[in-house]
Amino acid sequence: MALLRSPVRTRYAPSLFSRKIANFLIYFACVGPNGHADSILPPKRSISPAESFSIRPFTMVDPQDHTMGSCLYGYLDIKVHDWIQKNEFKNIWVIGEYDRNSGISDIEKTGKMFNRERPTAVILGDDLYIRCFPGADYVRHYASLISTYLAIHHRRCDHVRYLLPDESMCWKALLDSNLVKIPNGDIAILGYGLDTLIGDHPTWDGQGNFSWVNRSINNQKVVFIGCHHSYWGDIGGRIIAFLAKKGFKRVIFVGKLGTTRPEISPNTFLATGNMSFVEGETIHWKNCFDFAKNDRGIVFGNHVHIPSVIFETNEWLANNQCFDFVDPEIGHMAKAALSEGIEFSFLHIISDNISKKYDENLSNERKKEVVEKRQALLKKVKGIIEKSLFLP
Repeated sequence: MALLRSPVRTRYAPSLFSRKIANFLIYFACVGPNGHADSILPPKRSISPAESFSIRPFTMVDPQDHTMGSCLYGYLDIKVHDWIQKNEFKNIWVIGEYDRNSGISDIEKTGKMFNRERPTAVILGDDLYIRCFPGADYVRHYASLISTYLAIHHRRCDHVRYLLPDESMCWKALLDSNLVKIPNGDIAILGYGLDTLIGDHPTWDGQGNFSWVNRSINNQKVVFIGCHHSYWGDIGGRIIAFLAKKGFKRVIFVGKLGTTRPEISPNTFLATGNMSFVEGETIHWKNCFDFAKNDRGIVFGNHVHIPSVIFETNEWLANNQCFDFVDPEIGHMAKAALSEGIEFSFLHIISDNISKKYDENLSNERKKEVVEKRQALLKKVKGIIEKSLFLP
């Protein structure tokens, strides 16, 4: 395949990338040509900033070893940047330095306001740099997406590496955004389906990565907060910590997650709970939705954090059947809330089942019938959240 050349490469200062390459060369000299790779089994912890040099991502070679099976092809087709799908590169680097000025993928989601922006790309010489919003889990996740996509299509994948952003880089990206302009409030509601949760065709404020709507409910100032890019994994935890420092007393997170319970069909039930196993630690918190335990449409259960969908292998599943739910954000968010002394609760749509094959899964979630079922569930979420706001 021909190498895609892009005029955008002249927009970027060489010093940005030469610093990355210098870090890699230091690392390479220390550890030798084989480098350091994620283990064959997904790691039980996030890699620390001290290890933030060039790392080879965890890669699935055979889709049948993954819980998604052959559906992994369709999932990756809608996730991996189109430049990678169409072209070959000498090296592919996944880094935590976000830039929306160019290199936007043609397969980004359309038709929605939030969580639509995906990592962008820039070419320098013969190398491709994929630029994610800074977060350790997000960088690792996207690197694994790319490497696995190439591997299952029988293309070279050993040239994909990632460079983890350190904590200061991750915080700087948030503090340089308009997150700092979000108004103070008592309760923050984040995540998925916010227009439905608010109702009445809301007008959004905020110019930048974040937008918000203020509401007064039961004499409480409630701020609905949307984000245009993904706050995958540990990024979500930093957002919760920041909101706590602004004075919010409770954060409610609405989203989608997977279940390990084979009897639960996707896009039919809601999920909530008060426990997560995250980075080797079990944490518990007070759940503001405990009043709904008699609702048969809500599944209460235990959660486990995982940095990437790619890590959901059959072997991983066999070792984690004791947990009911899996996703990358809940654990980090709950941990941050506990650390800051504020309340946290989640109420998610169960979007996929990783123990049993159903017609609906992460590879076809943009289908009309799936969207309609989720819209009905979001209306239920709206009623449950509103009821929780009137409890003593």
